[in-house]
Amino acid sequence: MLLYFVREVLRKDELWPEINSNSGKFVKNLQDRQVFRECIDNIVSDLVTDVDAEIEEAGEDFDYRGKLRDSEWVKKLSKSVVGDHLKMVEKENSVVQERLGDKEATGISASQVQGLSQ
Repeated sequence: MLLYFVREVLRKDELWPEINSNSGKFVKNLQDRQVFRECIDNIVSDLVTDVDAEIEEAGEDFDYRGKLRDSEWVKKLSKSVVGDHLKMVEKENSVVQERLGDKEATGISASQVQGLSQ
Protein backbone atom coordinates (compact mmCIF):
# COMPACT_ATOMS: atom_id res chain seq x y z
CA MET A 1 0.00 0.00 0.00
CA LEU A 2 2.74 2.44 0.95
CA LEU A 3 4.61 1.80 -2.31
CA TYR A 4 1.39 2.54 -4.18
CA PHE A 5 1.12 5.87 -2.33
CA VAL A 6 4.75 6.74 -3.10
CA ARG A 7 4.14 5.96 -6.75
CA GLU A 8 1.07 8.20 -6.75
CA VAL A 9 3.12 11.07 -5.28
CA LEU A 10 5.86 10.54 -7.85
CA ARG A 11 3.31 10.40 -10.69
CA LYS A 12 2.24 13.94 -9.78
CA ASP A 13 5.82 15.23 -9.85
CA GLU A 14 7.08 17.03 -12.94
CA LEU A 15 10.01 14.58 -13.03
CA TRP A 16 7.71 11.53 -13.29
CA PRO A 17 8.10 11.01 -17.06
CA GLU A 18 11.86 10.96 -16.61
CA ILE A 19 11.75 8.82 -13.47
CA ASN A 20 9.45 6.37 -15.22
CA SER A 21 11.32 6.16 -18.52
CA ASN A 22 14.93 6.77 -17.49
CA SER A 23 15.16 5.75 -13.83
CA GLY A 24 18.86 4.93 -14.17
CA LYS A 25 19.60 8.63 -14.39
CA PHE A 26 18.54 9.03 -10.76
CA VAL A 27 20.70 6.22 -9.40
CA LYS A 28 23.62 6.11 -11.81
CA ASN A 29 26.20 7.64 -9.49
CA LEU A 30 26.47 7.83 -5.72
CA GLN A 31 25.51 11.49 -5.39
CA ASP A 32 22.37 11.14 -7.55
CA ARG A 33 21.42 7.98 -5.69
CA GLN A 34 21.77 9.75 -2.33
CA VAL A 35 19.64 12.71 -3.45
CA PHE A 36 16.96 10.40 -4.85
CA ARG A 37 17.01 8.27 -1.70
CA GLU A 38 16.62 11.36 0.49
CA CYS A 39 13.66 12.51 -1.58
CA ILE A 40 11.99 9.10 -1.33
CA ASP A 41 12.77 8.94 2.41
CA ASN A 42 11.07 12.31 2.90
CA ILE A 43 8.01 11.22 0.95
CA VAL A 44 7.74 7.92 2.83
CA SER A 45 8.18 9.61 6.20
CA ASP A 46 5.40 12.09 5.47
CA LEU A 47 3.09 9.41 4.12
CA VAL A 48 3.64 7.09 7.10
CA THR A 49 2.76 9.93 9.47
CA ASP A 50 -0.43 10.67 7.53
CA VAL A 51 -1.46 7.01 7.23
CA ASP A 52 -0.86 6.49 10.95
CA ALA A 53 -3.08 9.47 11.72
CA GLU A 54 -5.83 8.16 9.43
CA ILE A 55 -5.73 4.71 11.00
CA GLU A 56 -5.65 6.15 14.51
CA GLU A 57 -8.86 8.06 13.72
CA ALA A 58 -10.50 4.75 12.82
CA GLY A 59 -10.18 3.61 16.43
CA GLU A 60 -9.09 0.44 18.17
CA ASP A 61 -11.47 -1.79 16.22
CA PHE A 62 -9.76 -1.03 12.92
CA ASP A 63 -9.72 -4.14 10.70
CA TYR A 64 -6.21 -4.01 9.23
CA ARG A 65 -6.48 -7.25 7.33
CA GLY A 66 -9.84 -6.43 5.81
CA LYS A 67 -9.16 -2.79 4.99
CA LEU A 68 -5.75 -3.38 3.44
CA ARG A 69 -7.35 -5.89 1.07
CA ASP A 70 -10.18 -3.49 0.20
CA SER A 71 -9.03 -1.75 -2.98
CA GLU A 72 -11.71 0.93 -2.72
CA TRP A 73 -10.64 1.84 0.82
CA VAL A 74 -6.97 1.93 -0.23
CA LYS A 75 -7.81 4.20 -3.20
CA LYS A 76 -9.85 6.50 -0.95
CA LEU A 77 -7.04 6.62 1.61
CA SER A 78 -4.53 7.24 -1.17
CA LYS A 79 -6.54 10.15 -2.49
CA SER A 80 -6.67 11.70 0.99
CA VAL A 81 -3.08 11.04 2.06
CA VAL A 82 -1.47 11.79 -1.31
CA GLY A 83 -3.63 14.90 -1.70
CA ASP A 84 -2.62 16.16 1.73
CA HIS A 85 1.02 15.45 0.96
CA LEU A 86 0.90 17.32 -2.35
CA LYS A 87 -0.75 20.34 -0.71
CA MET A 88 1.98 20.37 1.93
CA VAL A 89 4.69 20.17 -0.75
CA GLU A 90 3.04 22.97 -2.72
CA LYS A 91 3.03 25.12 0.40
CA GLU A 92 6.69 24.29 1.07
CA ASN A 93 7.47 25.03 -2.58
CA SER A 94 5.92 28.49 -2.18
CA VAL A 95 7.97 29.16 0.95
CA VAL A 96 11.19 28.02 -0.73
CA GLN A 97 10.48 30.12 -3.82
CA GLU A 98 9.79 33.13 -1.61
CA ARG A 99 13.08 32.56 0.21
CA LEU A 100 14.83 32.32 -3.15
CA GLY A 101 13.23 35.62 -4.15
CA ASP A 102 11.20 34.19 -7.01
CA LYS A 103 7.43 34.55 -6.69
CA GLU A 104 6.81 32.69 -9.96
CA ALA A 105 7.23 28.98 -10.60
CA THR A 106 10.92 28.19 -10.78
CA GLY A 107 10.71 24.65 -12.05
CA ILE A 108 11.51 23.23 -8.63
CA SER A 109 9.83 19.86 -8.48
CA ALA A 110 8.05 18.46 -5.46
CA SER A 111 10.89 16.02 -4.87
CA GLN A 112 13.50 18.76 -5.06
CA VAL A 113 11.54 20.93 -2.63
CA GLN A 114 11.31 17.98 -0.28
CA GLY A 115 15.10 17.90 -0.19
CA LEU A 116 15.46 21.67 0.18
CA SER A 117 12.91 22.01 2.97
CA GLN A 118 14.47 19.44 5.29
